[in-house]
Amino acid sequence: MPSEAISLTTADPSPATGVPVDPFNVVRLVGTVADPGEHRLLAGGAQVVRWALRVPRTPERAGSDLIDCVALEPDLQEQALLWPVGLTLAVSGAIRRRFFRSAGRTATRVEVEAFEVTAHPSAEPESSTGDDADDGSAAVSVVDQPNQ
Repeated sequence: MPSEAISLTTADPSPATGVPVDPFNVVRLVGTVADPGEHRLLAGGAQVVRWALRVPRTPERAGSDLIDCVALEPDLQEQALLWPVGLTLAVSGAIRRRFFRSAGRTATRVEVEAFEVTAHPSAEPESSTGDDADDGSAAVSVVDQPNQ
């Protein structure tokens, strides 16, 4: 029996739910800043700000994952440079795989390109002394998602 190619289109149901879906690349992470933001210059000349987010796994799978995130938009880059280690963030974006040359070889990096990031005011950074007054405001950055 010949094998058939499987593709998901608006008419194809999700294998997990049976609900019709369009293919998409959307990521939503909630975790704490593990590595502070830093400027990186890519080989093509673009500048990004990179930070790492520690995201806990489900209770069934103990531990956490360290996820590299990048900001391409200048406003979000400025904010990312200010986030302290330990601050809880909600990041919405898309998974990107970047190719580059390193030591004469082609290398790849998988990271989340952040489109929207919300810092939660109720979750103080781990390094905080707790002396700061909480006025209930949230630091929110919304960047329009580019056309894909």
